Parts: sequence; C-alpha cells; structure tokens
Amino acid sequence: MEYRKPSVNDVESFWNLMNQLDYETKYMLYEPGERAKNLPRIESLIRDFMEGKDFLLVAETGNKLMGYISAQKGRLNRIAHSAYIVVGILTDYRGKGIGTEFFKRLNA
Repeated sequence: MEYRKPSVNDVESFWNLMNQLDYETKYMLYEPGERAKNLPRIESLIRDFMEGKDFLLVAETGNKLMGYISAQKGRLNRIAHSAYIVVGILTDYRGKGIGTEFFKRLNA
C-alpha cells in the first residue's frame, strides 16, 4: 500500500474513487449518481493541493485508489485557523488502518 499526493494523471481515477464512495456510503456529501463527471474541476482541485494550498493524500494499491483524505483550509480570516476534512475509504479496505495512517500524515 502506498500513500501519496495525487497528480494530474490521477484525475479520472480520483473521480472514479469519489463516485464509487458515493454509492458505497451514505456519509459522503453526494448521493449516488449526483456527482457530475467534471474532470477539469477535479484537475483544478488536485492542482490546488499540489501547490500546497490545502492537503490531499490518496491510498493506492496495485494502481487502484482505495481512499483519500483532504483538508481544505478556511479561506476567510475568521476561519483561517480551521479546516474542512473529508475522508473516504472504499468498503473493502476499511478496518485496515488506512484512516489512522491518513490522520497521522495529516498531523505530521
């Protein structure tokens, strides 16, 4: 298992991961089928993370993304000290310490 920052080459795989999570859990923001396949938007999101504006890490095994954690900093002065954190891990990979590792790396 590898933990890494995504690149623009991961746009399609990252969208597929988020879309699959929409179907596997009721805890993600989007409901099944609601997420538009807007790859330019996903690429822009990944570029923001690559530039260090926010935090994004994916878990990968065998060229398959199985989960991610993102932390977006507050953009306004009053909330600049806060972050919006999202964690998604595919059902088959839950309970294997991926979430724990994500938070360790977020806090590092």
